[in-house]
Amino acid sequence: MQKETLATHFGYDSVAGYGTMAVPIYQSTAFNFGTSKKAADRFALRDLGPIYGRLTNPTTDVFEARLAALENG
Repeated sequence: MQKETLATHFGYDSVAGYGTMAVPIYQSTAFNFGTSKKAADRFALRDLGPIYGRLTNPTTDVFEARLAALENG
């Protein structure tokens, strides 16, 4: 892919992202785990997913993937 394409499209799956064509901006600082078991699994890294806005965030994950692709990381 060209750098322009990587910068705007890399690292995001619209199917996994609920059909949105662009990366949604998750402004939340915390996420609902549903159960204490799921929360414990997330913090123990047995279940990968968003935990806390400054630690893991879907919007940041896509940005990191795009930047790594642009810099051949």
